[in-house]
Amino acid sequence: MSLQDKMNVSAKPALKSLKTEVANELGLANYDQTDKGNLTARQNGYAG
Repeated sequence: MSLQDKMNVSAKPALKSLKTEVANELGLANYDQTDKGNLTARQNGYAG
């Protein structure tokens, strides 16, 4: 496994946490469990 792969593996949980936190601040509660097909493109774009 290359150094870049190791960095990506360790960064994914932090990025997922950040995405969820931003979604919650924008009023998209339970973003992880939300059906993304029911959100507008703007809402999906805000959360990442």
